[in-house]
Amino acid sequence: MSIAFEMRLPWLLFNKERQLIEQTIIRERQMMVCFALGGITATIMPLLAFKLPKEIKLFSLLYGVASNSAFTFAVYTRNRKEGIYKTLDDAQAASLADQMKHSISFDSAVQRMESQRRLAGYISKLPQYEQSRWLQMFGLAGIIPPPTIDAVVEETRTIAITPSQSSFDELSEDLASEIDYSWLDEKFVSASKVVFGPKGSGKSVYFAYEAIAFLQMNPDGELRIGDRHFDRVESQWLPGVPAEVLEKKFVAKKSEQILAMFRRAGSLLRYRVENEIRLSHPECKRFKLICDEFESFILQLFDEEKKEVMDIIAQTQDEGRKYGVDITLGVHSLKKERIGVDSSVLFQMDVLCLGQGLADPNTKFPADFNTKKLLEAQHILQASLSKGDGFACVCGNLARCRAVW
Repeated sequence: MSIAFEMRLPWLLFNKERQLIEQTIIRERQMMVCFALGGITATIMPLLAFKLPKEIKLFSLLYGVASNSAFTFAVYTRNRKEGIYKTLDDAQAASLADQMKHSISFDSAVQRMESQRRLAGYISKLPQYEQSRWLQMFGLAGIIPPPTIDAVVEETRTIAITPSQSSFDELSEDLASEIDYSWLDEKFVSASKVVFGPKGSGKSVYFAYEAIAFLQMNPDGELRIGDRHFDRVESQWLPGVPAEVLEKKFVAKKSEQILAMFRRAGSLLRYRVENEIRLSHPECKRFKLICDEFESFILQLFDEEKKEVMDIIAQTQDEGRKYGVDITLGVHSLKKERIGVDSSVLFQMDVLCLGQGLADPNTKFPADFNTKKLLEAQHILQASLSKGDGFACVCGNLARCRAVW
């Protein structure tokens, strides 16, 4: 409706002038026809009527000359006025085109604003601790008003409680194990690592946590996710982010796209090494690549592409930490025949063993890696956990692992 209304303005701007000139041009054209007919008739009549008196012939010729002169003057006047008419017509068309362009731009801007307001409205319904992250990511600061806290004054009463009597909550807390989350620090989240465990052991849950934690700890960092089994409906990656945004900016499902992510990590690391851009440098922003189902991805590559990926992983493990480039791999097995990663590289990486991954008899661990002792500690720890506390796992470096949850 706004465009249709705006389009009428240019026509109203020049319409009165155009109508006046148009009426004048029509009248002058009618006069020109009369002058032309009168001049032609008065000129040829003496030639056709031989018997007319000389006085009439002379008058006819004079009249013809006068009519032709008037016709010539009318032609000049008409051309000038039609030029003015054409100028007004062109100006009106140009004004219409310009007005349409501005109207369309305005409506387009309004639609973008409404889209951002709808997105901001959706974010406002998320938990408070998530909102600042998504507002910053999509540049929506200032759209959602800051939360207000209403002060409520309640009448309080002092009740004496026998000191020896504990509450029901304290009864259960006395028997619960103290959960240590200190190992899930920024250093562990950002570091290159391999997450190892059978299907259903919780790898996807941990990866979802690591992705969110990385963005929270590094809001200006770059996160890339490779997931061959990505599902738009059941995905746990970055809750609250629309699926189309995930596929456009974060998650890759196709093997060639995941390969491009590894190449991005390799080229970024080489550039930073060559230019001495370490983590302390202001231009150095952390880069994290999380590749779930790494075995499924590597099986889709040609031999030269596999070697390229292994070289990138090795280089990242050797130098990536100092230059802010890290890779996390999700695997079902640590066997080189399955994942292709050389043991000399694998044993330098941080590791997170989930489920019964350490019980795999076909996996060759370092000689000083006591899987039996670690599994025993993992089982004891799992037995001490309450329902809903999670699952015990083993984390650290393959040379120095410990059981945690």
